[in-house]
Amino acid sequence: RVIARPFDLEIRSGERIGLVGPNGAGKTTLLRVLAGQATPSSGTVRLGPAVVLGWYAQEQENLPPKLTAIEFIRRLQPYTEQQAISFLGSLQLDRDVGMTQIGRLSGGEKARLQIAGLILGGANFLVLDEPTNNLDLPAIEALETALEDFPGTILAVSHDRYFLERICSRTLELRDGNLRDFPGNFAWYDEHPEN
Repeated sequence: RVIARPFDLEIRSGERIGLVGPNGAGKTTLLRVLAGQATPSSGTVRLGPAVVLGWYAQEQENLPPKLTAIEFIRRLQPYTEQQAISFLGSLQLDRDVGMTQIGRLSGGEKARLQIAGLILGGANFLVLDEPTNNLDLPAIEALETALEDFPGTILAVSHDRYFLERICSRTLELRDGNLRDFPGNFAWYDEHPEN
């Protein structure tokens, strides 16, 4: 089926974009194409030469389940154990979480660890597929704080209105195969459906 009719989209450095639309509209598929996880049936996706894309998978399959969180962090950066624990602490993940195998962590802990991995891996363009799913309120707040501090570009699919309003300043809507671009956050988009 056609996910999106032909469109042109430019994402500039530092933009924070929310991608919204009804369930089944193809938002995740579109993200996967933009992230290079799937091939488009037509058209092209071009990333700038300095872009380092970080893909946040909804199912968190990017995380090695047998490693501890500290081992995972130390494979990405040459941190001492204490530096890794301090870094995890900045994401509200304590030493006990750091010593636990990733496969045994909660969904919220895995979500924060996945974002940490993307940032430490040098990503300057985060593509996030439903990053607040399965998170409790403190985990969502920690994730939002980490994303607010992230200096790069963000493209996020989410049904969490508060998350979109806090993190994103531009909104894309995918509905019935049409991609529409709105110049404001989710609240602006919600108030201007005719644009």
